[in-house]
Amino acid sequence: MSSGLNEILKSKTFNAWGLFWLITVPVSVAMVIAMLIKDTSTPGSVSSMIQLSVRCAVPWLYIAFAASAVQKLFPGHFGRWLLRNRKYFGLCFAAAMAWQGLFILWLVLGHTDYYVNEVYVLRDAIEGLGGYLFLGAMTLTSFPWGRKLLKPKQWRMLHLSGIYFLWAYAFSVYWWSLFYYSNPVPLDYIYYWAGLAVWVLRAAAWTKKRSMASLVPSPIAKAAGVLLIGGGFVAASIGSAWQGAAEAYLYGYAITEIPELYLPYWPFEPFMSLAVMLLGMLLWKSAGGVTPEPSRPQAGARHASPAALDTPAPRFHIHDGHGRGVPRPYQRHTAKPSPRSIAKMHAPEIQSAACAVWRRWLSNWKGGSTNPHISPVCGVLVEGFCSRFVLATEGVVNAAAEGAGANPGQKIQPSVFAGSARWVYC
Repeated sequence: MSSGLNEILKSKTFNAWGLFWLITVPVSVAMVIAMLIKDTSTPGSVSSMIQLSVRCAVPWLYIAFAASAVQKLFPGHFGRWLLRNRKYFGLCFAAAMAWQGLFILWLVLGHTDYYVNEVYVLRDAIEGLGGYLFLGAMTLTSFPWGRKLLKPKQWRMLHLSGIYFLWAYAFSVYWWSLFYYSNPVPLDYIYYWAGLAVWVLRAAAWTKKRSMASLVPSPIAKAAGVLLIGGGFVAASIGSAWQGAAEAYLYGYAITEIPELYLPYWPFEPFMSLAVMLLGMLLWKSAGGVTPEPSRPQAGARHASPAALDTPAPRFHIHDGHGRGVPRPYQRHTAKPSPRSIAKMHAPEIQSAACAVWRRWLSNWKGGSTNPHISPVCGVLVEGFCSRFVLATEGVVNAAAEGAGANPGQKIQPSVFAGSARWVYC
C-alpha cells in the first residue's frame, strides 16, 4: 500500500508543472463557464464571481501553508510529496487569485457606484492590496531568476511573512462570515475549520521544533497548557458568543482611531483564540521543567548520542606549516575522525617529509655518480619533483592515510609517510 502510494506520488502528472496544470486548467474552465452562465452586466453577478474565484483558490493556499508542518509532524511519502510541490500549490493559488483580481477590476471599473457605496472599506482595501503585493512578490521570487534578486534571508522573510498574511486574510474572511454575518453557507464552515486545522499543524510543528528534547515539563505547566488549548479551541468554536463584548472593549477609543482605519485585521478578533491556544502549546511542550544531566557517549562509539550533541565539541591542535598551532574541532556527529581526515589535516607535514625524503634519495644517487654534469641536473630534478609533489599532496594523503592509523590528537611523525611518499614517483 505504501509503495503503491509512493509510486503514484512520484508520477509526473502529480508533480511540478504537471500538478500545476492538473489543478489550474479545471479552475480556469470553471471560471469561464460561470462567466457564460451568469449575467455579468449586473454588479451582483460580478461580486458572486469574485466569491467563486476565492473559493477555488483558498484550498491550495491552505495546502501550501501546511506542507512543511505535515512533513515535520508526520514524516512519510505524503509529507515529502506536499513539501516537494509546495511551490506549485502556491502557484495554483496565485493563478486562481488572478481570476479574482480580474473580477475586482471589472467591478471597480464597470460598476464604480456599486463598489463605492456597497463594497469599499478603506481597511479592507488595504488588506486586499497588501495581499496582492505579497502574492506578486512571492510568485516572482518562486522562480530561479527572481530568487537571485534577494538574499536567502530576505527570500525566507518574504515568503514566511507573505504566507502568514495570505492565510490570515482567508481565515479572517470566513471567521467573520460565521460569527458576524447572519447568512453563512456550509462551505464557509468547511473553509473556516480547514484554516484553523492548518494553523494548528503549523503551531504544533513550531513548538515541536523549538522545545528542548531534554526538558521535562512540570505537571502544573502541562495541565495549564492543556486547559489553555481547550479554552482556545472552545473560543474558536463560539466566536459569536464573545465577539460583541470584545468589540465593545476594543473599539471607540482615541488611541485606536488610526488602527481602526488603516491597520489590517484590527482588532485581531479572529486570532485571539489562536493566541490562547499557542500559549497553551508552549506551556504544554516546554514550560517549567527540569533539565536532566546529559550523558556522555561511550568511548569508541562511532556516533555521538543526542544528549552529547549539546556538550562542547572536543578540540585539538595541529600545525599549519608555519610553526603555529591551529585549533580545529572534530565533527560534531563523529566521535573519532578517520585516518584519511587526520592525514588531510597534517598535509603540510606530509609535504615537508616527502620533499626531505626525495632530496636525501636523489642526493645519495648523485653522490655515487661519476658524471660531473649530473649535479646541476639532479638539483633541478629535486626541486621539480618537490614542487610537483606539493601540487599532488592529495594523492600522497590518499596513499598514506590508510597506513597512518592515527588517533585523535596524535601528532603524525614525518617518518610515517616516508615510504609511501617515496614510492609515489619511483
